[in-house]
Amino acid sequence: MEITINTQVFNFFVSFILGILFSILFDLAKIFNVIFEKISINTRDFSYFLIYGIFSFLLTLAINNGDFSFYIIFSEFLGWFLWHQIFGNKIVKSLEKKVKELKGRLLYFLESKIKRNLNSFKNRVKNFCKNEIFKKKRKNQKNKYDDSNKKLKINGVTGKEA
Repeated sequence: MEITINTQVFNFFVSFILGILFSILFDLAKIFNVIFEKISINTRDFSYFLIYGIFSFLLTLAINNGDFSFYIIFSEFLGWFLWHQIFGNKIVKSLEKKVKELKGRLLYFLESKIKRNLNSFKNRVKNFCKNEIFKKKRKNQKNKYDDSNKKLKINGVTGKEA
């Protein structure tokens, strides 16, 4: 089956744009890795290239009827490489700094809010306990009085109130 030059140029640009889109996706994955540091770089790269390979295969099936052409793979790589070298590294470095700064601010804000709420809760519990203990003491002091005769009981000995 013959492929015209127009179709080949179209396929080249489509795969070039796919390479750019996947380079942007790779940059976003790097920034995502800054936010969630627990994800290993190996896991991120493996999943990225697995997805990239699947989409590259599907693109080859869609635009070239499944025929492998070197220029399609080359244009994907060219798009990925040019974006990454011209824009990607600069954008990622600036965004990584901003994301780290925002992450630090957010964590500081959340930490201060949690500490403030815990201190407030601690003070409320402390005041509640003080009031309950004070109420029990007052109740015990009231029980020392004999209300019917208005006499003061001190160590079991009763006497008249002063």
